[in-house]
Amino acid sequence: MEGADKREQSHWRLDVPNGARLRQLLGRDYDNSVFRRTIILLSFLLPAFSANFAVLYFTTAWLPPAEFGIFYVASTFGNVLFSGSLILNMFFSRHLISVTQVAGEDAAFATVTRIERAVISWGAVFAVTVLAVMLTLSRRFGVQSWPVIVLMTLDAYTAYVADIGRALLQSLRRTLLLGTYTLVWMVLRLAFCLLGVLVLGTASGALLGVITSAVVAYVGFRLWVVKLGSGNPIKPPPLPSPVTLLPAILGYGLLMAISNLDILLSYVLLKDGNLGVYSASSIFPKAMLVVTMPVLQILFPAMVGAKPLDQQSRKFVRKSGVAMAVITTAGVTAIGLLSGWLCGGRWGVKLCDPSLMYVLLVSVVPLALLRVLVLLQFARRRGWFVLWLGVPITA
Repeated sequence: MEGADKREQSHWRLDVPNGARLRQLLGRDYDNSVFRRTIILLSFLLPAFSANFAVLYFTTAWLPPAEFGIFYVASTFGNVLFSGSLILNMFFSRHLISVTQVAGEDAAFATVTRIERAVISWGAVFAVTVLAVMLTLSRRFGVQSWPVIVLMTLDAYTAYVADIGRALLQSLRRTLLLGTYTLVWMVLRLAFCLLGVLVLGTASGALLGVITSAVVAYVGFRLWVVKLGSGNPIKPPPLPSPVTLLPAILGYGLLMAISNLDILLSYVLLKDGNLGVYSASSIFPKAMLVVTMPVLQILFPAMVGAKPLDQQSRKFVRKSGVAMAVITTAGVTAIGLLSGWLCGGRWGVKLCDPSLMYVLLVSVVPLALLRVLVLLQFARRRGWFVLWLGVPITA
């Protein structure tokens, strides 16, 4: 029997082509795989991040320093407004997963339409409210660029709508399509943003391009949903109450605010060229925080449902903190070593000051660890606890 088993194993190794064996190995238990899916997703996300960075790289060279400073501040504030996307994405993804398990993918496609209506309608109300508040504050502080304020609000609003596509693809576990959608969106963002800069030569032109890219990406996604839908009328289940998400959205918004508060204050405290230098020097430190976001999305599902007092849970949290610290420290060190090529000079980011960038890099590691702690509180349903972040923000 032992000899027969060995002959069967040898026969399998000789008869199966190498390519087929590799596909068999990679496809084994793929539905339950974490590392393979993560590697696949990162293979799309890294080029997407590169395209997103290229937006800042080219706008520093193509826009006047004052205009680039305005564009960077507007983009940063748009990211703060978009800060609830991670929580909202997980909220909708969890609902779509339950719908798919009960009624199939067609029901999930129908549910996306209901989610879209909710995001568009309630998002419009929220956007108008935020816009009114910002316009009022802008007059008080003497800020006259009201078109930029309108555009940064539209930037966040259209991004929330476009992110619905990622929520559906994530819930359906379409890893390749999820990565493709994100990459295409970021490439469109780069192309339309630079087109706006070439045509108008202002921060408003760049923001118009960013908004257009989100609209085009989501229209393409909607056409894909219509194509795959069965065409049979399906009544989707009602959406869960969003009230339970309020503390999580507010808390994560505060986390994003404390991560980018220096940029927002620089718009008020610095003028013209100084604002451009500070903004350009912030690109790589802020980019490190963006790069760690997929790692947080991988850690968060494992945190949900874990018992706080369980030894295994505590061990996982410690490992998460160590992993985040290692990743951010390695990234910060690499940026510091390559600062001669990355910051200023012939090929580096224009207007970037290496000495200023070094100071900003110091804050990356504690901010990354703070994000792990905040997501841990969300996972343990202690969203209101995170609102204590308002104290250091106010200080």
